[in-house]
Amino acid sequence: MYDGRNYARDYACALLADLGAPPLAVAETAAEHPAASWARSGAMALTGYSHDAPVMCPVPLAACAEGVLMALAHIGGQAFPSNLSGARLLGERAAAAGYMRNGPISPGGSCRFLKTSDGWIALNLARSDDWDMLPALLEQEIVPEWSAVAAAFQDHRTEILLARGRELGLAIAAHGPCGEAGPWHEIVQENGRPLPRRGQPPIVVELASLWAGPLCGHLLGLLGARVIKVESAQRPDGARFGPTAFFDLLNAGKASVALDLQTALGRDQLRALIAEADIVIEGSRPRALQQLGLSAEELLADNPGLTWIGITGYGRAGDEANWIAFGDDAGVSAGLSGFLATPQGTPIFCGDAIGESAHRPARRFGRLCTLA
Repeated sequence: MYDGRNYARDYACALLADLGAPPLAVAETAAEHPAASWARSGAMALTGYSHDAPVMCPVPLAACAEGVLMALAHIGGQAFPSNLSGARLLGERAAAAGYMRNGPISPGGSCRFLKTSDGWIALNLARSDDWDMLPALLEQEIVPEWSAVAAAFQDHRTEILLARGRELGLAIAAHGPCGEAGPWHEIVQENGRPLPRRGQPPIVVELASLWAGPLCGHLLGLLGARVIKVESAQRPDGARFGPTAFFDLLNAGKASVALDLQTALGRDQLRALIAEADIVIEGSRPRALQQLGLSAEELLADNPGLTWIGITGYGRAGDEANWIAFGDDAGVSAGLSGFLATPQGTPIFCGDAIGESAHRPARRFGRLCTLA
């Protein structure tokens, strides 16, 4: 039974306290029922089977998304546009692409629940190269069709497929109940040197693609930052090949530059951009930059006052730093699908790529390194 609690405000207050930021000063506001927030988000229409009614999320996910914007606006000292809603962010991509709910198949279609000999796995084959990894994953030749993959999975144990898939760089997650929630962020302050005072809007260098990183840059831009979107000339943002309306929504107003990062000149140009930045958004595993001879830690040491936001699937340390995670499988890994029971007993996806739009499932760690 709903107790009238304002989950959005409470979540904002918890985030601010966790970050050591000043407390929320706005007056207590009337609470929206968390079920109404979920329905309004559009994510409810993306959860469940197409032939059945949409499914309610038993946790106040959409209300928490509203709380994130409330906390960010408080820190930024500036209100977001009145038409911006944290809850509706959860359904923006699906609305632009015309996605629908499809039970054990993600709305975008690239991620599916597959039954193993002892459980269920969510496998995300979002990239064409992922299909080439299937023979190694299953240790057998396989027809590159979902029906063949599903049949082969039933002969293998979840634990083995999970470990092997992660070694191969596949986005893969085991279905199950949400485990003990870890922190959604880690803050590392390197030393006590003062932040530079530019007297102008902060400069954000966005090294990210698809949804989570560009959304982060978009929100900072709405708060007044100057955002520079950096893409590889060889591998541009994959969102460019999806719905134009969605790409434009996330990237309008940003400066844009394409660099040939396979050359020394391109890498030097990237270093020069970062040297002028106040904030860097990194939306990939740490090894992606390391393979280019670039290190977040070294760049932080070279640029006093720089804030580095790393959005990863499973953190920046140990073996988990090399695990791949995309939106749908990240939500499964966080336990969201484990909350949703169906009469058929088959797991279903919660919304569309929640791990991207919400940024912070329980196990989707981010790392904020501040040199101050």
